Amino acid sequence: MFRVLKPNSLMVSFYGWNRVDKFVDAWKKSGFHIVGHLVFKKRYASKTGFLEHSHENAYLLAKGRPVMPLKPMKDVKSWQYTGNIAGRL
Repeated sequence: MFRVLKPNSLMVSFYGWNRVDKFVDAWKKSGFHIVGHLVFKKRYASKTGFLEHSHENAYLLAKGRPVMPLKPMKDVKSWQYTGNIAGRL
């Protein structure tokens, strides 16, 4: 993704919480800088164990030095499940 992303731009990347070290290492080796973290709240738990997994995580990654927004978005967002389109293709 780093190669095809325009200079001074941003990318959102979801990741697996139990492999975050591997994701962060790969992003940094590629040249990305972590500039933020997003949490998407879900109305349901996608998995249960010690915890109910009711959110998704993503990092906001920068290539170069993107322009700062005039009004930053909130880092916690609602998640609306629209179905699994992969199963319908």
